[in-house]
Amino acid sequence: RIEIGHHTCDLLRVFNAQACALVLGAGAVRSAGLRSISAKHLALSCESCYMLAQLVPTLRAVFLAPGSGPHNSHSHSHGGHHSAPLEPRKHMLLVEIDKLAQDLTVHTSEIHSKLVDIMQDRLVAAARQLTAESAEWGSTPLVLPPPAAGTSSGGGGGGGSAAPPGVPAPLPAGFEPCTSLRSLAKQLHTLQGVLVPLLQPEEVGYIFGRVASLFSETLAATLDALAPPPVTNAAAAAAAAAPGAVVGGAAWEERRRLNTLFVLQCLHALPLEKAQAATYLSRLSTFHTKHYGPVNASQTARLVPVDAGSTAA
Repeated sequence: RIEIGHHTCDLLRVFNAQACALVLGAGAVRSAGLRSISAKHLALSCESCYMLAQLVPTLRAVFLAPGSGPHNSHSHSHGGHHSAPLEPRKHMLLVEIDKLAQDLTVHTSEIHSKLVDIMQDRLVAAARQLTAESAEWGSTPLVLPPPAAGTSSGGGGGGGSAAPPGVPAPLPAGFEPCTSLRSLAKQLHTLQGVLVPLLQPEEVGYIFGRVASLFSETLAATLDALAPPPVTNAAAAAAAAAPGAVVGGAAWEERRRLNTLFVLQCLHALPLEKAQAATYLSRLSTFHTKHYGPVNASQTARLVPVDAGSTAA
């Protein structure tokens, strides 16, 4: 039986090594003709690691339990209460099983990190695009409708109804986030659709926790470093043609606020561990609170796009 245990460990170790080489190491791109290794390939490989890891306790129970070797009186289960050391052959098998468990843990961790790295690459590209797009935020006029009763149009947020604590307030009708952030939101949604059906809930929460924290830190730093450009004559003329419209710093600042709120909404909707969600989003939430007030405060009486001004006024 001990010999069968060694062979079983060898088979599982070979499978794990091949999965690592083909998926994480992208060997399947060359050997199987795949165009690329997708998040779904990584998720399936990760789930196979989870399945093999579930076999490790069974391997210990079957091959290291009392009665599984020639010296039954000296056998015991790994990690349990025992009266005598394992015989040498069982001890060698125990070392192999422990090494297999460690390899599976390392492989799983590397897949998790790879999935996060994929989103980090997309985040970096989007942050660069966001910086370029922000130069136009003050050029397009926005209309400031009259404040509704009980609300304020100041930077600290309105005094009307508010979302639950920590939940971002809804965006005003007619506002369209910038292209870079919409693209990031779509990629987050796609990744969620891939990982949730395949991975264990605790893995999904861990991966998206890292992603949300990374997005929060990076985008808060990017948004905080932005500065409104000078108002052009064309923008000023456009604002003059729309009653109640503003351009320049006021319009730019409002678009920065609404884009920040949009990101917070996207991150808040991810499958995060509830106890840690606020921590993951703390950097971006702090940025919003510092410049514009609490993220859950009603802001519906603030600036809205010109094309929606007629209905909001």
